[in-house]
Amino acid sequence: MNHKLNKYINNKLANKKWSPNKTPNKTHYDFIITIPCYNEYDYIFKTLDSINDQDKNILKNTLVSITINNSVEEDKSIVLNNQRTYKKILDNKYDFELIVIDAFSKNKSLQSKIAGVGMARKISVDAMISYLKSNSIICFIDADTILSEKYLSIIKLSYDKNNWNAATINFSHQKDEPKTKKLIEEYEKFLKV
Repeated sequence: MNHKLNKYINNKLANKKWSPNKTPNKTHYDFIITIPCYNEYDYIFKTLDSINDQDKNILKNTLVSITINNSVEEDKSIVLNNQRTYKKILDNKYDFELIVIDAFSKNKSLQSKIAGVGMARKISVDAMISYLKSNSIICFIDADTILSEKYLSIIKLSYDKNNWNAATINFSHQKDEPKTKKLIEEYEKFLKV
């Protein structure tokens, strides 16, 4: 690892307060998937199932990190949703390695001025940074993302062929509610420009 990265790991990691529920089994992974999770009990398990449906050989070297988060001033119903989510995730078994970070409970919830999806992603990546190798691929997804069965295979194939440093993957949001479908499509169009 280079000097700047080591310095960051030693001095500036966001997750000094927020540590994973366990230490990953391997020292390095080919794929790292980071998921911020806020009030997502109704969605996260479909997301994890869609990850579990990926190529089993790829999953052997995949680490998924979920940061379950809320602010210190959050409504109690959201904190309870996050607690239920945390417990159920830990009870489930998957074909990939999974770590879960508590950024929701009393002494670990986020200060309001820093709370949000960006900080949750940072906490997640910081927890996994020492498990990266120079050619590891980091995937940023949301807690309600449903991956196609070949998602990781296609990313790996593209990376092996093109050796890119960064990429944006085509996506679409779930369109469960007709009244929001048009807004979602407009938002996606904006993001993809």
